[in-house]
Amino acid sequence: MEARSAIWLGGILICVWVLCGGQEVHARTLPNVSKDAQFRRPFFSFLGLEGKYHKQLKDKQRQWFLRTFRQKVELKRFRYLDIHIPSRDIGIFIKKMVKVIVARSQGIAKMRAEWDSQFQGYTITTELLNSLHNRSFLYWLELEHFYPSRRQRIEVKEVEVEEEVEENGKKVTKKVKKKVKKIIYTFVLKLGVRLVVQKLHVLDCRPAHRKQSKQFARACRAKPDHAYAGAVIPYKQLVWLHEATRDSEDLGSEQALQQEMFQSLTRQAARQLGFRMRELDAFRLHAPLASASDHHVYLPIGRVEGLRLNQGFDIYVKHVSGKLLHKGYVKVRKIGDNRMTMTGHRRHRVSTKEPFYTKAQTITSSGSWRLKKGMLAFERPMWGTSFGLSWSMFALAFGNRAVLPDAGVLLSAEDNAYWMPGLRLYLSHDVSHAFGTSEWYVDTAAEFSLFANKGGGVGIFAGFWHAGLLKKFHYRQFVGLIGGRLGIGGVAGMKDTFGGFAAFTLGGELVTGGEFFVAPWFSLKLRVGLRLHTTIGDDVSASGIWTWLGMMFTF
Repeated sequence: MEARSAIWLGGILICVWVLCGGQEVHARTLPNVSKDAQFRRPFFSFLGLEGKYHKQLKDKQRQWFLRTFRQKVELKRFRYLDIHIPSRDIGIFIKKMVKVIVARSQGIAKMRAEWDSQFQGYTITTELLNSLHNRSFLYWLELEHFYPSRRQRIEVKEVEVEEEVEENGKKVTKKVKKKVKKIIYTFVLKLGVRLVVQKLHVLDCRPAHRKQSKQFARACRAKPDHAYAGAVIPYKQLVWLHEATRDSEDLGSEQALQQEMFQSLTRQAARQLGFRMRELDAFRLHAPLASASDHHVYLPIGRVEGLRLNQGFDIYVKHVSGKLLHKGYVKVRKIGDNRMTMTGHRRHRVSTKEPFYTKAQTITSSGSWRLKKGMLAFERPMWGTSFGLSWSMFALAFGNRAVLPDAGVLLSAEDNAYWMPGLRLYLSHDVSHAFGTSEWYVDTAAEFSLFANKGGGVGIFAGFWHAGLLKKFHYRQFVGLIGGRLGIGGVAGMKDTFGGFAAFTLGGELVTGGEFFVAPWFSLKLRVGLRLHTTIGDDVSASGIWTWLGMMFTF
């Protein structure tokens, strides 16, 4: 009992600490990561594959490698240019891109600038031009590690072999155990990828800009002050390194296994680096709130930027000091169709039937109940996977067996039924975007309990595993849910107690309950359900009401 009390006390302290930490987040400040309140899709140019080992790849491997990476790294929030030139010839790229960016920027600046009646022209400021120029990035991939290798070891195993033996003048077939040596080959592949991102900085050649760096001074040499020049500035390098192994007794399968490991590692690297790209400040989606109500806000971004259902955004307000103060958190509920097309010299919406603005539900707010128009929404990249741990209570009936558990609550003396304590591990993943509607989750849970029998000896084990679907409903930080799962279970008793027994169960359960949203990465949960299982084996019943209380971490 003392150990259980300590576990409960530790859980309560953790919850209190998390709740206090969740309140402090509202007063936290972040640096001003963007000069533009509205997210503008940057140019993103791909230069190619380089590195020490990229020539070791075959043509088909190289094509598959690049296709897999670009599908994950090149998100919809960029405007892409496919330029296959070596990074050492980047000067040629800069000269061409400066002309493209300057022409495009002046056109956009005229569209965005206001008409000045005094000077009878558009007011185009240097700050406006600079904000448009400096949204051009380029990247290339470097294959830094590509080590296929092979190891081998000898394992001795006992194998049953049928042999003919003479007994009393007759040949009899008997099974004989023999030790056999087997060579096990371990195929290893080490893959390392570096994603290099650089920023193309475009400025005019005024004396103040020439003094900023040697690159600008060199680029502006022999150019007038009103001309434009560009320089490449290192922005970020993302590195991924991992190793995969496969065991086989067949040496001839080496090529197939190496190819399988190469594809598996490439998918992992592309997925990881693509996710880390969204975390970079320059590529985080951000936009001012176009409008707000008591429970919803509307964002001027949508399908063009590749938004997903249930995607989370932190809400900030800009302080006079230039810092961003955290004010709340919202989740996308309906994605707006902000795609535009040109007809002549006019822009028209692709679909006028769909709403233009993205609708997001308010989950938390600080300082006031209602978020306000003009506040800034910044994307919070998350995988959408949750892991939970909880204390559970579930029903078990042992029938006529002499079972007297040392834990639990007696429900029925006639059926020898108890409400037993247990531990439950929980894993879920957000599938809302695939379903086309918000707050749908695929989840799985494993529950187990180990307790002693007062009637004799120790050791009765009960375990269950279920998988299914959940639908959640948010009202601010309070979450309701319903769902269903299918699964299997088992109850077993040790032989030294009362002869031993084993029972297997098969069925499903209905789930309902609630959660309290503390932070985007943490929630408290209370769930109740009805388990309906058919027993296979001994007369043990696992059907009945269950409940569990715990915590859930989301990443």
